[in-house]
Amino acid sequence: MQNKNLLGYVLIVLSFGAAIYLLCSQKALMPAGYDLGVDGYLVARALIFLFILYALFKFGYFLLTKKD
Repeated sequence: MQNKNLLGYVLIVLSFGAAIYLLCSQKALMPAGYDLGVDGYLVARALIFLFILYALFKFGYFLLTKKD
């Protein structure tokens, strides 16, 4: 039980940390050579990151609220 709670907290903290990093870093989602190219590739990559962060957060929340 304790390991599941710890894993849940770690996943939530990691998702928040990654979200803060992506918000603060302007070049994190832009590959080299595409400084002016804001196209579908960049938007799709941003959506993938958002989905991964959402999935990690929901999985961590599930582990925290799961009753044995």
